[in-house]
Amino acid sequence: MEKLKNLLQEYGRWQGLSIYVERIEAHIESDFSHSLENAKALLESIGKEICKIRGAELNSTASINSILRNAFSSLGYTNSDLVNQISSALATIGQQVGNLRNEIGATSHGRSLEEIRERNNKVDALTKEFLIDSVEIVSAFLIRSIENENPRIPSTTLMGTLEYTSCEDFNESWDESFGEFSMGDYSYPASEVLFHVDNQAYATEYNGFKETLGDNTMKIIALRGKSNIGKTTTIRNLYDIMLSDGFAQEPGSFGGRTDIYDIVTKNNVLIGITSSGDTEDVLNSRLEMFNERECGIVICACRTRGGTNEILDEYSDDINFIEKKIAEDGTQEELNREDAELLLETVNELV
Repeated sequence: MEKLKNLLQEYGRWQGLSIYVERIEAHIESDFSHSLENAKALLESIGKEICKIRGAELNSTASINSILRNAFSSLGYTNSDLVNQISSALATIGQQVGNLRNEIGATSHGRSLEEIRERNNKVDALTKEFLIDSVEIVSAFLIRSIENENPRIPSTTLMGTLEYTSCEDFNESWDESFGEFSMGDYSYPASEVLFHVDNQAYATEYNGFKETLGDNTMKIIALRGKSNIGKTTTIRNLYDIMLSDGFAQEPGSFGGRTDIYDIVTKNNVLIGITSSGDTEDVLNSRLEMFNERECGIVICACRTRGGTNEILDEYSDDINFIEKKIAEDGTQEELNREDAELLLETVNELV
């Protein structure tokens, strides 16, 4: 997906999408369903951002088909038969990517062991290449279309007040991407070169960097601890308390049996809650769903360290870890209730 990666580098405000591209490429051979999950998320993110830029309203439960149709329409194309056919084709590609993801995904609806082993064989190499190329083409088309119509204009006020030493996070990110420039015995970091050579470009890329961080607004409250110490029970207790304490259940959101997940609301804030947290794939799937539904707060479980913690970092910069208490004298049930009350207090502080 070199064409798309170059495009994300060219337009700094889209660089946050690189995480999807990296995941797509990393799992094409080992687990194509994971590539499809991220391909779907990539298209949805681009579509939502275009609608946001153009002021097009989206339903919080809009499907990928609806998101891409609205994004295409918001770009200002006329309502001719040809344009309608093109927009329908774009939306259909996105929809079919999502459908195929559900068909071969290991965690989408639960699979038998044989189905898990054979799921990658359902898509041959040529089809994989076609699907990924189609996603790349659609993504590049949408990004170039909105950039040509709505180029980001840097703030002159920001340019006049921006100091190089005050942008440490951006400088570090830029230097990681482009390294240092050497001239004989002299060497300068890429961020410093950009700042002094083209201050307007520096301000533009800085704006894009801040926009990327600003999109990552989901707050996560994570009950952290090793397996089999009562995290699931605690979050189920919390869920029951919330429903009796003024939190309203969002229709059609509940799922799961032993490990539950649901979306509730209070004071116009959507709150995703899941007791899953020991399995990386399941946790990622739940967080992806909550992110798509634009939940402001998410409550989940996670292990003490390792992959589940890394997944949380991918979805939010605002994570409140609450350590799960472990009883030594047979009173674990009481500690589970105490932890549930602590989680509730934390949520109420945010809503």
